[in-house]
Amino acid sequence: MFLDSGASVHISNDEADFFSLRPIPPRSVNGIGGSSIQAIGVGTICLVIVRGIHITLDNVLFIPAAMVRLISVSALCAAHRCVASFDATNCWVQARTGARMLSGTLTSYRLYALSGGLLSAEHAYLAQQLPNLQSWHRRLGHANYRAVYDLARSGNATGMPIDLSAVPPKCDHCILGKQTRSSVPKTRSGDKASRRLGIVHVDLMEHPDMTSATGNKYVMDIIDDFSSYAWSIPLAAKSDAFPALQAWALAREVETNSKVGLYRSDNGELKTESMHDWLLSHGTQHQFTAPYTSAQNGRVERLHRTLMGKARAMRSACGIPVNRWDEFILTACYLSNRTPVISQNGHTPFERWTGQKPDLSNLREIGCRAFVLVQNRHNPKVYTRSVKCILIGYSLDSKLYRCYHRESHKVFVSYHVSFIESHQCSSPPPPGPPPPPELTPVHPHPSTPLEETPVADITAPPLDTPQRSKRPSHPSERRCLMDGKPYVSPTQRAVLDSLATAERLQNLPSTHPST
Repeated sequence: MFLDSGASVHISNDEADFFSLRPIPPRSVNGIGGSSIQAIGVGTICLVIVRGIHITLDNVLFIPAAMVRLISVSALCAAHRCVASFDATNCWVQARTGARMLSGTLTSYRLYALSGGLLSAEHAYLAQQLPNLQSWHRRLGHANYRAVYDLARSGNATGMPIDLSAVPPKCDHCILGKQTRSSVPKTRSGDKASRRLGIVHVDLMEHPDMTSATGNKYVMDIIDDFSSYAWSIPLAAKSDAFPALQAWALAREVETNSKVGLYRSDNGELKTESMHDWLLSHGTQHQFTAPYTSAQNGRVERLHRTLMGKARAMRSACGIPVNRWDEFILTACYLSNRTPVISQNGHTPFERWTGQKPDLSNLREIGCRAFVLVQNRHNPKVYTRSVKCILIGYSLDSKLYRCYHRESHKVFVSYHVSFIESHQCSSPPPPGPPPPPELTPVHPHPSTPLEETPVADITAPPLDTPQRSKRPSHPSERRCLMDGKPYVSPTQRAVLDSLATAERLQNLPSTHPST
């Protein structure tokens, strides 16, 4: 057999060379000098070069009148992704890995004869015994069929004889060992709610590794299917979920003058007898997802992921301890309701729920410097007028800001706050101190409401202020008049102090020896 760089197809004149052969109508094959010969069949030849290395030649023409067997170099390289090289006396074919596949020497016919024995009946028998795709699938530890096929076709491994002609069957052992959950369709099943509170999705998200500073370990996320408006309710225990949902439903029904038509949740903490009786008394349906298939309640699961992603990003930007995670969950929910969503065609959930466009004029950068005004009467005039904090969120029921004070680890809620955002300073603010590695809850007992300090209780001055005098302060005449107390002037106080000193000196024991 000869390697020919000028031939466009493989040619054989011996029917015994073929592993498979099918007849075709006579086809003319042009040669040198305008001569032509007839091909009467096409098939496959399997070359066994050495033990363990097999090469399959496809679409080989059977031409009984041909004088030689030819291997087309171009067809070989295209089919097996190999590289052919020639010099004055030798030629060789290599895989892309560098392994030599074929070699030949130049003959007197000016053709390169293939080194090694020609194909025989024994070689054809060996070709029938090639390991198939299923065998290599098992040899490679039940690897994916596509991975085995790609490895065999790419030539990225040597010593891998394989028969790719048969379609492999399904592997029972792979199903038993690798089976996972069936993917839930991403397309929505069922109709969307046509009114507010028509369908309400509810689910709990747990934070088992960190109890918040206010004693919360869970967050109940609720989303309205019609408007995509969401609520996040921090909880201290799972048992608080049902009472919190009852309070939420009462508030929303009073707000919208509509009743909840259907609740959709998983088979968790809301699947109770008390919940069933309450819904039955209100005529409300309750749909559950399949067991261990929370993806069927995809609306609220995606809400979990969105809120947690935003909360982590904001907490990282603020440098706040991890035990304040519930603050940022509420902030993320507040801001998500004022952000356009695809399901509402570019409108915000706030607009779809309230019918009004959201006003974003009060928003500031989460994590920016916030200076909270000290308004109580215990702040002396020589001290600074405000306390430096960090903005971490917004009050849900009024236009107030929630600011975190690093030194006291308290959250101040105030309207009188001045901000310095990133675009208002020439250099970025200095990063805050890193949070401690381990944090313990501030409140060991359950406490659902978030901890907050009113503005009137802000008495801590900056740490760099001078120390106050240790002398007792005396009320002024005006203060005594307002309080209904007698006023003592400074002269009278001096006289009284002198008399008190003289009396103490008289009462001292004598230090002179007796005579």
